[in-house]
Amino acid sequence: MVQSLSSHRHYFILASANASLGFLFFTYTLSIFNSILEYIRVGVFFSHHPSLVTFIASSPFITAAISSFFAGSLSLKVGRRKLLIIADIIGIFGVTLTVIPNLPAMITGRLIVGLAAGIMTVVIPLYLTEISPPNYRGQIITGAIALNSLGTLFAYLGGLLMPLIKEKKESDATWRILLGISAVPPILNLLLFAFFFKRETPYFYLVKGKTEETKEALELIYKKDDINEKFNEVKQEVDYLSSQGKIHYKDLLNKKYRKAVLILVLIMCAQQLAPLQIISVYATKIFEAGLKNSGLFPLVLSIMLALINTVTDASLICITPKIGQKASLVMGTLFVGFCTILFGLLGLTISPASIVSKVFLLIWPIPFALALSSQPFIMTAETLPSKGVSIASFFNWVVAFLTVQFFPDLADLIGVHGVFIILGCISIICAFVFWRFAEESEGQKKDDALKEYNEFYEIKVEYNTEDHLLEKKTKASYILNIES
Repeated sequence: MVQSLSSHRHYFILASANASLGFLFFTYTLSIFNSILEYIRVGVFFSHHPSLVTFIASSPFITAAISSFFAGSLSLKVGRRKLLIIADIIGIFGVTLTVIPNLPAMITGRLIVGLAAGIMTVVIPLYLTEISPPNYRGQIITGAIALNSLGTLFAYLGGLLMPLIKEKKESDATWRILLGISAVPPILNLLLFAFFFKRETPYFYLVKGKTEETKEALELIYKKDDINEKFNEVKQEVDYLSSQGKIHYKDLLNKKYRKAVLILVLIMCAQQLAPLQIISVYATKIFEAGLKNSGLFPLVLSIMLALINTVTDASLICITPKIGQKASLVMGTLFVGFCTILFGLLGLTISPASIVSKVFLLIWPIPFALALSSQPFIMTAETLPSKGVSIASFFNWVVAFLTVQFFPDLADLIGVHGVFIILGCISIICAFVFWRFAEESEGQKKDDALKEYNEFYEIKVEYNTEDHLLEKKTKASYILNIES
């Protein structure tokens, strides 16, 4: 465990809240299509093929995967803060295009929004990790994910406006307003970065050899008496990574990184297969399964789902540090699988309209928040170098695109409940893999967290006064020492 140092909580909490507005931005932008997709399919782009309109909802995931792949290395060149500012500008421009009632313009805007979202999912966890004391990192990122859930809640609440205005002339303006509102978080984020949070992270400054700037950035986070100690700690991490040489993407497949990368990529993919984005984008459609003339009831259930998710995410700020990242990941993923399977089985065996089955979907956010809401971002940022975080985020977005784009087709083929049974089984398998191979990263320095994935016993052989061999075994990483 890393020693806890006294800190200026107000700065890193406020700076973290500001950076986390990016999560609020892209979750709202992605989730809002749960509320407006059916309307724009029928009332705006009715002359186009339904799958093309569905592509509007899934298209951001394509460009998010691309931008996330390069975001880690790019943030080391231009800075975490500066790249987040660039992402804000990209996002605002993309949102502007999405409010135009023209299919090519909307798809283009959504693709541009995806570029911003991909950058944010990589850089925000890195930024939060580097400005927060180690003993607060899990809580800070969990709090950021609570904003993530809040974005989904706001998007679903916006859906309450849509059924009330379908017959009115101003209906076009409403769905455009709901899309345009998503520009508010990046605009606010941009202004706060420009006028209040002007410093890069201490880690970035030190990587660039800017010693004075590093200490000035640390003074905003830690008390003056602790600056030298924390500076030396950051320097050790930078020196350690420098001693390994420049990390290329192909290096992530060597023995040192391979196991950690594979497990953390699987954790990122498991988040989407849980299934996060399917529920975010299609919650109302899922709750409608088997219901006739349901009115607002499915949307109300969707809002309840988002509310439970938000409250659970917020409560985990206090719970997760007590049980550890790995324990919450394994237990939560296992229960996510059970809830998902039970939702599917009850929908098939009792009735697709069964309220009991829908209750299990309302329970789903509780284990999901425990396991897969913030843990993938926390564990990846605490363990892997920037390019490793990019790789993990890339696969997260790829799986998100595949699930969102093809869920309607799979639901038509085997039913909504059949899809959920399959995905629930995948979650249970993932839980056992995480139990066996994932490692704890809570409160550790990045190099120590990475070493957990490569540990074996170091054998030291010594002679005592009678020339008898004494074998001592202690944990070590990468090196096997034999002394005599």
